[in-house]
Amino acid sequence: MKFLKLDYEGKNGVVHYLIGIILFITVGQLLSSIPLFLTKYLYDIPWSKWADLQLNSGYFGVDKNIELLAILLVFVVYLLVLWGIIVFVHKRSLKSYTTGFSYFRWRRMVFSFIIYLSIALLVQWISIVQSGESYTFRSPSWEFFLPLVLIALCLLPFQTAAEEIFVRGYLMQAVAIKSKSVALAILLPSLVFALLHGINPEVYKYGFWIMMTAYFTTALFFAVIAFQDNGLEIPIGFHTANNFLAAVFINYEGSALDTDALFILKNINMEQDLIINLILNVISLIIMHRLLKWSSWKNLLGRVNSYKDISFNPN
Repeated sequence: MKFLKLDYEGKNGVVHYLIGIILFITVGQLLSSIPLFLTKYLYDIPWSKWADLQLNSGYFGVDKNIELLAILLVFVVYLLVLWGIIVFVHKRSLKSYTTGFSYFRWRRMVFSFIIYLSIALLVQWISIVQSGESYTFRSPSWEFFLPLVLIALCLLPFQTAAEEIFVRGYLMQAVAIKSKSVALAILLPSLVFALLHGINPEVYKYGFWIMMTAYFTTALFFAVIAFQDNGLEIPIGFHTANNFLAAVFINYEGSALDTDALFILKNINMEQDLIINLILNVISLIIMHRLLKWSSWKNLLGRVNSYKDISFNPN
């Protein structure tokens, strides 16, 4: 498996990663504010309300599709900044932080998106049938719903790719290269992923610890897949499907993606959902381990250079 041991490519010193992270935070923050500032000026949002933008989506009375477009464009900018850092600081290709194969497995990513979305929709449909009173159906206005679907399809992959490549590509490889520990390479970036979501509206509505646990366990799920599957194709597909489901089909109060989805879940039990998701994640890992012929689970506790490369159909 090559995904976590690509230190023979480019420049991967501690200084290079420190410079890269600093640039990602500073330059990324500066340039990514452009879509939000454009939204502010185009819709004349008062400065007195500007500080609440991230915490109160829809608070300004601006079209929610416009808000979603602006927020997702932020991640497009972050992805471009990360690409620049990888090329000019590390002298590497973006692909080297996404897969251990000679090419990015697009079919694997798309198939993962379709499978995850299909199963999630089935589970949610069963929940609606059993607990319909907890859901509110909003008859779609096609002039708003179709643009929502288009924005979600076109830009959500950039948002999830930016997060996945930075956390489970860039940071995961950085930790792996320097610590040589697979476990640390999985755990530390997963913690960072959780903390990066610490200002999401869900945290304020449902509680810090329950949401941090949810984010962290989800990050672990994706990180284990990235390690075992030798790339980010499945995590990006799953992550995009999850966000697409929330943005277009079934949203809930306090969601970071405040959209006019078809259904709104009014009563959500985060503790129960966390337990169910943990069980489903474990079952999913067991199934994928068998179907995709992943390496032994023991490798999760091994050294980066001690496990054998996996040999399987990459498509």
